[in-house]
Amino acid sequence: PFKHVDWRLVAAIVGGVVVILGILYVVGYFVAGDKLPKKAQISGVAVGGLHPSEAIEKLTNELGPTAAEPLNLTVRDERAQLKPADAGLAVDYPKSVEAAGGGKSLNPLRIVKVLTGGSAVDAVVVVDEPKLQAAVGGLTKTFNHPPVDAAVAYKGVKIKQQKAREGTTLQQDAATAVLRSTFLTDSGPVELPADVAQPAVTDEEADQVVADFAKPAIAAPVKVKVADAGSFEVSPRMLASSIEFLPQNGTL
Repeated sequence: PFKHVDWRLVAAIVGGVVVILGILYVVGYFVAGDKLPKKAQISGVAVGGLHPSEAIEKLTNELGPTAAEPLNLTVRDERAQLKPADAGLAVDYPKSVEAAGGGKSLNPLRIVKVLTGGSAVDAVVVVDEPKLQAAVGGLTKTFNHPPVDAAVAYKGVKIKQQKAREGTTLQQDAATAVLRSTFLTDSGPVELPADVAQPAVTDEEADQVVADFAKPAIAAPVKVKVADAGSFEVSPRMLASSIEFLPQNGTL
């Protein structure tokens, strides 16, 4: 069945197809140039179809203010702010654009991606580790607290109670990792990890001491009889001024 095939015609057709594909490739290369892929986004900033220099400029203008905003940090009920620049956190805009697909290439797959593809990527963050560790160390002034025991004291004939408070110690290595990973990706307050220490004297124990001793002790004057000398009264105020509640061996 192949004896009547005109191989010159086949060769011409194949050659024509190759030439057309070659033309399409060359046109695609020059159209794609060093542009970013059509659908490229970097940390929410659309940079598709832009040349790298244009993408860097747009990314700097739109992402720069966000990247400079203070980080809102929390440890339980404590709050603090930290400027990214003070923590050694910054965006590498050229590398971010490169990671999103900027730059020329003869690879036909890259040309097709530029013309039709692309995806959302995170900006490339550079970290000055010594600066970040120093900044986290500075946060201990805000977040580190020893536990506070519940306390009971008289003020005149009134009973005052101080609430117990848990102690916190910032986990510095873990906090450093959290800041590094959440920069630009978490817009809300960032909870930093910390160890919690319980107070030795709890509020419940202080309440019990008040009910069992502090209130009854000053409930009424104490009448003291002295042999052959009559009697006198010790007032609740005098009693209160002579009593002190001290934490000893973990109890009040």
